[in-house]
Amino acid sequence: MPQTSLASALQITAPLCTSDRHGGPILNGLYRFFGFVESVLQMQPTVPEILRLDDLLVRQLLLLMLPGLGEALVVPAARSLGQESWFEQLLEWIDANCLRALGLSELEERSRYSRRALQYAFNKRFGCGPMQWVRRRRLTKARQTLLEAPPGTTVQQVSLACGYINFSSFSRDYRQEFGCAPSVDLRRLA
Repeated sequence: MPQTSLASALQITAPLCTSDRHGGPILNGLYRFFGFVESVLQMQPTVPEILRLDDLLVRQLLLLMLPGLGEALVVPAARSLGQESWFEQLLEWIDANCLRALGLSELEERSRYSRRALQYAFNKRFGCGPMQWVRRRRLTKARQTLLEAPPGTTVQQVSLACGYINFSSFSRDYRQEFGCAPSVDLRRLA
């Protein structure tokens, strides 16, 4: 693909390439995505920041307009694994910010590496993707908070403080990670 700046690419009228091997799945993914957003909006009036809709939509539409762009955005594995310090810095930043809504797009911005490079690095180091690792860190901090909580603290307060929008999701994830309900760990202190 010829070198094209993003600003000039956005000013060009281009047909959406939906007939090639990449376009059809991207368009289907967009349809599924809009269905998901509609279901989220039925549960709550605003779209949670964690979805980062603008990033996802722009990325998918650009891939439809410029089919060769997908291959140009991939960071070579040698570059992504050759420098461990970027990964350690990213882990420290995630640890400091994991209690707020974090999205994969924000991790990409912060690290300046592609989703694929991040997935590869996290899978190699932790055996899971970056968002699963963020969830684990968030749950670990939630457990620490529950175990050290002052009297009168509720599980729901802790779940909200730890970045969970949905209390039932917090309870399910907590039980899956630690093998007990969060209320059990909260009562241990008493």
